[in-house]
Amino acid sequence: MNYQTKADKLTIKNPKGGGCSHVYIAPTDLSLGSGLGQLFIIAEIKSKEKKVPAILNQIVQELSEYYYHSPTKNSEAALETTCQYFNENIMEISQKNWQWLKERINMLMATIQENRLALSSYNNMRAWLVRDGKIHDISGSESENKKAVTPKKIMSQIISGQLEKDDIVMFSNATIFDYFAEDKIKKTITTLAPTQACAFLKNTLVDYKVAADFSTIVAKIISPNKNDRETAEAAPVNILQGFDSPGTLQQRERGSLAQTVQKIALEIKSAVNSAWQYVIKKIKDLSAQKFKSKEAPEKDKEETHTANLGFGKDRFATQGNWLKKFGAKEYRLVIFIIIIALAFVGSLKIISNKRAESAENKKIELAANEIKDKINSIEAALIYKDENKAQELFQEVQGILAELGKDDSEGAKAAYNELSGQIEAAKNKIYRLEKINKDAPFTQIPENVTVGSNAVIIEGNLYFAGGEGVYKINTKDGSISQTTSVAAGLGKATVFDNRQLVLYGDGAEMFFLDKGQGAPQKKILPAPANDKVVSTNIYNKKLYILGEKNIYSANYNNNNYETPAAWLKQEVSVSGNTAIMVDGNVWISSANGEVSKLFKGKKENFNLAGLYEPLSSQTTIYTNDALNLLYLVDKEKNRITIADKQGKVRRQILGDNLDKIISAIPSANEKELYILTEKFVYKLGL
Repeated sequence: MNYQTKADKLTIKNPKGGGCSHVYIAPTDLSLGSGLGQLFIIAEIKSKEKKVPAILNQIVQELSEYYYHSPTKNSEAALETTCQYFNENIMEISQKNWQWLKERINMLMATIQENRLALSSYNNMRAWLVRDGKIHDISGSESENKKAVTPKKIMSQIISGQLEKDDIVMFSNATIFDYFAEDKIKKTITTLAPTQACAFLKNTLVDYKVAADFSTIVAKIISPNKNDRETAEAAPVNILQGFDSPGTLQQRERGSLAQTVQKIALEIKSAVNSAWQYVIKKIKDLSAQKFKSKEAPEKDKEETHTANLGFGKDRFATQGNWLKKFGAKEYRLVIFIIIIALAFVGSLKIISNKRAESAENKKIELAANEIKDKINSIEAALIYKDENKAQELFQEVQGILAELGKDDSEGAKAAYNELSGQIEAAKNKIYRLEKINKDAPFTQIPENVTVGSNAVIIEGNLYFAGGEGVYKINTKDGSISQTTSVAAGLGKATVFDNRQLVLYGDGAEMFFLDKGQGAPQKKILPAPANDKVVSTNIYNKKLYILGEKNIYSANYNNNNYETPAAWLKQEVSVSGNTAIMVDGNVWISSANGEVSKLFKGKKENFNLAGLYEPLSSQTTIYTNDALNLLYLVDKEKNRITIADKQGKVRRQILGDNLDKIISAIPSANEKELYILTEKFVYKLGL
């Protein structure tokens, strides 16, 4: 079976550190074209000398070139000869003596060809293999590596073995384990593609302002079948990888084209200057010959003097005479100069346009890479259930995308369209957004029925008022039937004692129905003094009233309600709230897009965390003391938000594709959610 390798790197430079490192991952085209697999190098020198970066760059360049020029196609043999070359030439390459190198250098070279791994390491560089959920150090102990080093030889020990599908190899200095637990590293590199894993680890380190040097490569072995490719596919190379990696073939070609155009432009400029100097010399020679003659008549001398002063048409006539002195060679030269000058001006314009286009493309590429990197970090944050971090990153992504959307260039538009879909998918994951399939309703409201009230559930059946009737929906088969007739205009429904349905409208009357059947009992809805009833709810037969100024409660005695009394024990503004629900706590919504929780007349600390958009003022709320969740229906935005009673949003259901949502009510075990709209009832699994 053929295998593929997906790899990426994590590098962080500590400016105050005492050294420098260089990480190299061979480009894919080089790995495939050579037949020698993919080469990985981590080289580190613990020294503050200014020449160290250049030394590391030279070491990596020579080793990679030597490896890929190997006559053998066996990666292990090629690695062995490369190590020999390194040992024999390291002092010449680095211009440092053996003792200096031995004390300061850390090295790791590894190659993966198909599923065969070979590596050699020295000092602090390590290699770990993750297989079947376990992590193994395969580089041997540090003491063993040092013992294996022979005099004036660093890379003198080769370790090799077979890799299996889904194996993950990590090459790194051991520093990374000082900041991450082994389980977290293992979980990160096994659940994320290499690029995503490196991005997540780096973002975490940067966020915590870790002052350390990290040089790490993560490589995953995958089989070439479609499913494995899709699950292990890494995101494109991103800006977090730094600028020390070799450019891709395409990037090198772009650089070569720019250099060629620049060279041609310089040659054109040089040719134009030379030709122009030649023509000026010829004109001067002809002028000298014309004015050198002393035998010209006085009149001619006078005309010549006038021409030299630059007056009138005689000047141009005289210049025309000069041109008549030009021979065919001079005319051809002038024409050639004009053509070359035009070409030169055109080439400068092309170069200028190319530079502007290149700068614009670079800007777009950087923005796109930054967005992709943050999306990778969002996915990683969600894996670790760090939703606050995911939401912060998403806000940053939206800002970058908005700036990209202001660019009218074709490249920016293409990048914007491509990234918009990815950002939309990330948004849905972060905020748990979903849409209901409008083409699969549980049941349809009869065409002659206009839904007037919210729905309530009694003993497994849904009830709602419509027109002058009360209707029941069987939650098993979706059948709808009218149970009784009531007064028109009843827009609100609640439950009295798990058996009786209570309906009321904007007037002072309440209607009690036993399971929605039989003749309704009319009672007086008690109104608070000097206030207006906004919404009501019944809990343990006690009536709770949300007014514009206060919350009131009324006890049920002698088959009727007493005069309501103010319930709040402290000054709490309830103005702007439109709904009330009681489960032992009192919940009101939603002035300023908020839901408030109150207990024994006092407001408690409560905030909804994870909302994609604030709630509108037209939000109703449903819960009871037997339910674990809150069910919020935003009628203005046609959206349902489900949250736990600690304030964490669990799901957000978008009804953009539905007709107007009236209410949402769960089953008693909270396994189904029934959504009542103007025309349909939908049933959603919870």
